[in-house]
Amino acid sequence: MRIRTYLAILVSTCLLGAYTLEQVIAYQFTHVQTLADKYNQSLLWAKDLERIENSAAQFLVSSDLVVASGNTYLIYGSKNMGYYLNDELTEILTKDYFNKFENEINRSITNIKKINKYLDIIGDIPADQLENRLGKLLDEYDPISLSLSQDVQFLLEEINALIVKDAQYLEKENVL
Repeated sequence: MRIRTYLAILVSTCLLGAYTLEQVIAYQFTHVQTLADKYNQSLLWAKDLERIENSAAQFLVSSDLVVASGNTYLIYGSKNMGYYLNDELTEILTKDYFNKFENEINRSITNIKKINKYLDIIGDIPADQLENRLGKLLDEYDPISLSLSQDVQFLLEEINALIVKDAQYLEKENVL
């Protein structure tokens, strides 16, 4: 064989090797990028749930003040927080990531609606009868607010656990 043939084979082999190496590196990069995007999306969802948790805490505190103490001036703001929470939970329910938490999210939405109904009831009670009726309403309200609090806390803990799991997987892939 001539030198020209050897050089052609050498150049072809180098080009084929470079192309193969480029394809392997591109595949690995795409894989790592996909995992990193998934991890970053999980972090964003965790932030959304932290915001929902903070709003739920404010909603429950203001609702507690209305139901337990009769501070009816807080009804309007408390109901608005309830509507906001309802919208936020309905929004995250549309994301596939939260499908496995559908029961907890739906229960939270239902509990928010129930609490808003209690706020409406309290708003309709005449001032002279308010103190007498609050005790009964408080007994009915407490389990609902406890359930809402537990469900929101559960969602936050589960999402944080998924984030840790994603981070550990990325660490195994030597990405972080």
